[in-house]
Amino acid sequence: MSNLINIGVSGLRAHQESLAVTGQNITNASTPGYARQRAEITSVVGSSTATRFDGAGARVDNIRRMVDEQAIVQVRRDQSLHSQMDTLTQQLRQIESVFFGEASGIDQGITRFFDALQVANASPSSVPDRQIVLDEARALTERFHGVHARLDQQASTVDGLLRADLKRVNELAVGIADLNERINSVRNSERSGAVNGLLDKRDLLLNELAEFASITVVEESGGQVNVFLGKGKPVVLDVNASTFDLRTDGAITMRTVLQSTPENVTEALSGGELGGLIEFRDDVLRQVQNEVGVLAASITENFNRTHAQGLDLKSNFGGPFFEELNTPELTRGRVLADAGNVPGHYVAIDVHIDDPAALAGSDYSLEFSESDPGVYIVRRESDNHLVASGLVSGNEGQTLSFDGLTVTLGDNEFLPGDRYLLTPVRNAGRDFGVAIQDPSKLALAAPVRLTSLPDNTGGASISIAGIHNTEHGFFSEPGELVPPLQVVFTSETTFDVLDASDPVNPQQLDPPLRSLPYIPGVTNELLPSDGAKIIHTSGSDVSKLAEPVVSPVPTDPGNGYQAGFVDFEFRDPETDLFQESRSINFPDDASAQEIARRLSSL
Repeated sequence: MSNLINIGVSGLRAHQESLAVTGQNITNASTPGYARQRAEITSVVGSSTATRFDGAGARVDNIRRMVDEQAIVQVRRDQSLHSQMDTLTQQLRQIESVFFGEASGIDQGITRFFDALQVANASPSSVPDRQIVLDEARALTERFHGVHARLDQQASTVDGLLRADLKRVNELAVGIADLNERINSVRNSERSGAVNGLLDKRDLLLNELAEFASITVVEESGGQVNVFLGKGKPVVLDVNASTFDLRTDGAITMRTVLQSTPENVTEALSGGELGGLIEFRDDVLRQVQNEVGVLAASITENFNRTHAQGLDLKSNFGGPFFEELNTPELTRGRVLADAGNVPGHYVAIDVHIDDPAALAGSDYSLEFSESDPGVYIVRRESDNHLVASGLVSGNEGQTLSFDGLTVTLGDNEFLPGDRYLLTPVRNAGRDFGVAIQDPSKLALAAPVRLTSLPDNTGGASISIAGIHNTEHGFFSEPGELVPPLQVVFTSETTFDVLDASDPVNPQQLDPPLRSLPYIPGVTNELLPSDGAKIIHTSGSDVSKLAEPVVSPVPTDPGNGYQAGFVDFEFRDPETDLFQESRSINFPDDASAQEIARRLSSL
């Protein structure tokens, strides 16, 4: 009878404990991180004989957490991806507001500036219209400055978010490592469900960690877990936690208990808020900053080049309209030394913008080899493409050219392992500015004026197709050609170009431009292009032909020149395709006058 009572009591106790577990589940149904538990009841083996078995009742063998490990792993992956995309979307929306605002958009400023310029071109003598051009140009610079400041501010905000996230990652790593130690201690000392609460807390921390970066969790036999961030960087190993930090140059570093020097792990982190912020900063924000810089540099260079070909109200050729791109301060400021370089070691590096049209809109890394002194490589950050490499010997400087840039390495000694970041256009939007203050200096007039004589009877017209070189001798006097030219048609298909210095008695040019072909109905060039010339000479004395003649040359022969010839090969200046070749021969003892006459005739 007593055995039966004991069996009943054990069953009562087992189910009482099971009901307590059920009550615990109901009570914590809304508790974050709580995993449902189940009491596992097992029979207690009693005594037995050959003819009789006496049972001992039942007992709770274990309180098990009801979790699906595969589902937990998938949830963490989804959390990491969602957090990354959400963070990236939020930052992109801020970029969108910068560029499409009516009061801040660069495209609206460019449109207003060129509209004002078109109005001023229609009335170039109007000072108020010229002033409007300058006002709109200054407004455009303010838009560039505003966009750059907003992007710069957003970069600072991203760095602040990264620091805050890394601080929380460090706290989570310490918390997980501490729970690892406690779980191992409890699991080895008890078989009750006391460890379940610790496992719930650890899973909660792991889920939160997955919001900051993609993680991989590897469980060990003792109940501890090893946690790896991104592409295999350990954040927790057993009971040890790594420490993450953000350097001043934007690189994220990690240091474990076994490392004395922090390791750059920026490229290894992915997913989560950290992955979204890094992707936005490195692949979007910096690219946008560089593209704004390319636009500012292109407007500056192209407009200044065109403006230099025009004349202002005082008939002077135009100076720089926008601030110069390559002042010493700007070229030197486009270089950032890596935080790991030797402190206090200064080297001179200049980055000069040569051709904005060839700019790649990227930053560049300049790295010096640690094992081979003076050996360097330059990589384009946007695609990691190698654009230059070489050797700096001793204190000798060197000049590199790539992607529309010229980089000058000074004559200082570069140390092994030195790293530099070249930012050719990242701050060009900030440096964009108007150089002209006086509206009269706005060069709106073309350096060539075309007029028709009043007695003309034809219906044709002449227009300026383009001016490619205002430093030509034709433009030695501001505001007019020297000499002024007059076009006279000698037939329906030919014309002469004359020197009209004396309008009453125009003269032939030297050499003359007569009987030039004219094709009705199409555009004809007034001044023929010679194209590119490749000159070959032959004869033992032909090099003497290049000597200048400063006094009259004797007309009598016998000057000792031997026979020779000069070949001229003409090529198209744009396509470099062969067009024609012509030769000039001269006999033995030909006088310099005779040779010069033959050259001039060609």
